[in-house]
Amino acid sequence: MKQSVLAGYIGSSSSVLYFPDEVADEKGEMVPIDIGIYPYPKFKSYRETAVQQGAGAAVLNRNPLENQASMDFIHWLTVEKGVEMTTSMSYMPVVKGMMTREQEESIQNPKVLMGIKEGIAQSNQYQMVYGFDFEHAYDVRVDVSDTFSLALKSGREEFKSYLDQGKSMEEAAALMDYGAKAEQFYKDIEMVFDREL
Repeated sequence: MKQSVLAGYIGSSSSVLYFPDEVADEKGEMVPIDIGIYPYPKFKSYRETAVQQGAGAAVLNRNPLENQASMDFIHWLTVEKGVEMTTSMSYMPVVKGMMTREQEESIQNPKVLMGIKEGIAQSNQYQMVYGFDFEHAYDVRVDVSDTFSLALKSGREEFKSYLDQGKSMEEAAALMDYGAKAEQFYKDIEMVFDREL
């Protein structure tokens, strides 16, 4: 993978499986990536909210024996093997109570563990919503994603223009005025909500 600078990304816990461990720098040399996983951004005037979603299971109504076998399998998959299965795909496990030390130690990938710990902390603080439970929810989701993509693309192009002018990575970063860019991004997102809601 070859990139210049990735300033941010908003995605699901399962995305961490696809994060590379290293990236090519401006000289083409592979360097390790320092990764941090943080809660979703929030606005002062809105309640902290995150989308909760994942895979589902359905059972077709057959005869009582097949129905019971299907339910037993779903129980085995989600309860008995639930933590093992979900964490192997970097999904948040569905458990009653807190995750045990044994369950935590069974997660081998440090990025997955970091993502799940942050997801658990966020789900304890944020209002978790699922599905499309308000009018225009899908439009808001698409507009937020588009707004974020445009902000990153614009920032990357500006940063690259500084590098093309012969500036070092540190000099380019100093010229970026990230605070003003973040403020503008939040204003753009608020406009999405004002427009769609």
